[in-house]
Amino acid sequence: RECYLNALENASNGNEKAAIAALETLLPVQLAKHSLSELIVETEPKRALQLSLEAAKGGVIPALRRTANLYAAGIGCEKGPESDRIALRLYEAAAEAFSDPEAHFVIGSWACSGRPDGIPDWEKGFLHHKIAADAGLTKATYNLGTHYFSGKGTTQDFAQAATCFEHAATVGNMPQAMINFANMLDTGLGRPKDLAAASYWRHQAHSIA
Repeated sequence: RECYLNALENASNGNEKAAIAALETLLPVQLAKHSLSELIVETEPKRALQLSLEAAKGGVIPALRRTANLYAAGIGCEKGPESDRIALRLYEAAAEAFSDPEAHFVIGSWACSGRPDGIPDWEKGFLHHKIAADAGLTKATYNLGTHYFSGKGTTQDFAQAATCFEHAATVGNMPQAMINFANMLDTGLGRPKDLAAASYWRHQAHSIA
């Protein structure tokens, strides 16, 4: 345990070489595999992926989403439909294991875009975006707003869409959410028409952009 903590301290202090050397001595401890994978991903991507996958299979829960991210990005493997399928299974495992909001967000976004098999599933997308939004992930709340606005995956509800966009604009400081909310205030869609408020949010969005 002390050796592992020392390795983490070295990593946080920028002494990655010493951290890597220390973690190598701790293998095959699963948590050491996870930490080592993070440190060598740029220099040894294939080994980093393998270590992360082993850590995930060995019960290191944070390694689930991290390994999924590596497969999704094609780091340490050939990027394509098969790596996406593996990534999706890992995201789903992370979502089930500890209700990871980021994993739910990715699952939802991929479902809407039809990744990896080219067939969109809007209802699945809505379900996972809602779970992530309820857990406090602002970008998921924005996506939830697009579901309510378009009626894809759920019943069209302009009032709910406006609430989601307002939340993403206020809490997440998201320019596109500000624009969407401004447009709804301009037209009185889902909220009473308010040109002054619409102008404010449009100005906020442009100042960030």
